[in-house]
Parts: sequence; C-alpha cells; structure tokens
Amino acid sequence: MGLYIRAKTTGEGMSYSYSRLHHNARYLALLFCGMPEYLDDANIELALVFYMNHFIGNKNFNTTKLGQFLYAIQISGIKFPNLLLHSDCEGTYTKNGKLDLNGELLTGNSKNLLKELEKLINEPVFQQEKYSSQLEYTKEFYTLVKNEVETGKGIIIFS
Repeated sequence: MGLYIRAKTTGEGMSYSYSRLHHNARYLALLFCGMPEYLDDANIELALVFYMNHFIGNKNFNTTKLGQFLYAIQISGIKFPNLLLHSDCEGTYTKNGKLDLNGELLTGNSKNLLKELEKLINEPVFQQEKYSSQLEYTKEFYTLVKNEVETGKGIIIFS
C-alpha cells in the first residue's frame, strides 16, 4: 500500500510508499529544525527512527542530543506546519486551506506548503551528496505543488 499525491488541475502525481514522505521531505524538515542525525553515538541510533516509531527501547541517549531532538520536534510544527502536521495518508491542500489542529489533520495550505518545500530545496546544507536522495524526492514534490499552485487551482490531494 502506498501514498499517492496528486495535483487536481495539472494531473501530476507521485506514488511512493508512505515512508518515502517521512524519510525524505519530512526528514529534511526535521534536520532543518535542528534534529541531530543520531541520538546514541554508541549504537548510531537514528533520530528519525525514534521519531517515526515513538519508542525504541531502553537506551541511554546522549541527553544533549535528546534535548536537540525534542527542540527540533517542537519548532518543526511552527516552521513546517503544512509538511509535518498534515496527515500522510489522506487529505487535501488548497490555496486558502488551513490546518485543522482539532481534527484529523486532513487539510492544509498549498501556497504555504510550497514555501516550506522551497526552504528545504534551497538550504545549502542539503546540497551535499549524502542528502541527494532526500533532496530529489523533495524537489519532485516541490515541482508538483509549484505547478499546481501557479497554473492550477492549487489543490493537492493525498490518497
């Protein structure tokens, strides 16, 4: 089962697994907000794995890195609300849309999503080879959203 992201007017679409969104665009957003790549230097435990699974087990995480991780999570909802707070399995972005923080996070703003994705693809740190896969996906997502916002009705559908 996968995630299909579709632009209503242009008909452009992206079809990948749900984790592709998390391990690419959302991963870059969390790094942008200061998430360390690892929480546990001894075991090289990925911070993203901790974020995605919410519980890894009893580890003795580096408290400084854990603090950085928690801070990044807190500010990520401010800097990237449309990318990180929107449902990853269904819902719709529109040009005038707003996040429904009291609901199921099924709505968002496509113009603001475009700005958030643009921040990521223009971030100099992410131009490094080690982020090429994440950046490639994020650019593809950005292009889909940009084309729909600029030439269409600005409706992006997750299904």
